[in-house]
Amino acid sequence: MQALRYLMITLIFLVSCGKEQPPQNTSTQVNSTIATTQLVGLQNTPSSKKPEVFVQLGHSSSVISVAFSPDGKLALSGSEDNTLKLWEVASGRELRTFKGHSNSVLSVAFSPDGELALSGSWDSTIRLWNIQTGKEVAKMVGFENGEWVIITPEGYYNASLNGAKYLNVRIGDFQVYSIDQAIYPRPDIVKLAIKLGDTQQAIAQLSHGAAK
Repeated sequence: MQALRYLMITLIFLVSCGKEQPPQNTSTQVNSTIATTQLVGLQNTPSSKKPEVFVQLGHSSSVISVAFSPDGKLALSGSEDNTLKLWEVASGRELRTFKGHSNSVLSVAFSPDGELALSGSWDSTIRLWNIQTGKEVAKMVGFENGEWVIITPEGYYNASLNGAKYLNVRIGDFQVYSIDQAIYPRPDIVKLAIKLGDTQQAIAQLSHGAAK
């Protein structure tokens, strides 16, 4: 196995260098054939670490917007494939994909503390995401007359004076419920969920406070 490993490294080296012979300092016999190669950065010891190999799939369409986290360690990208992706800058590793938009993501940004991500899309929504979990925290929709609605994935919402009248919720194929029947007007939950980056934590914290 070691001999085969060295032979493969030799072949890769020769192809990448235009078949130039590398310096000869290590020899291994493979089926009575001497393969000579230089092993760079590879120590044949039990304690050595194997090089890490991972596949970067990236976006499936054009990237429109990018942003760095406040500490410069992470980056966000928004794409025409309707997703955001989180990247580790030092390694180039893709850490997480955020899905929820139904059209191209035009802009992305980090919160000042780096804990949340914000995205704007051609689907007319702005969405807030939890960086650690990848979950959507809230969806924000604005209307031409200045009215607005903020909705959590759990159905809690906050709205301007007349914003709620623009929303209906479809359940199943035919039945449509008004917003007051299907989801819950809880500005307190929405506000705390945005602050904490998690609706369930907001509900638990408010419930704990009410129980006192």
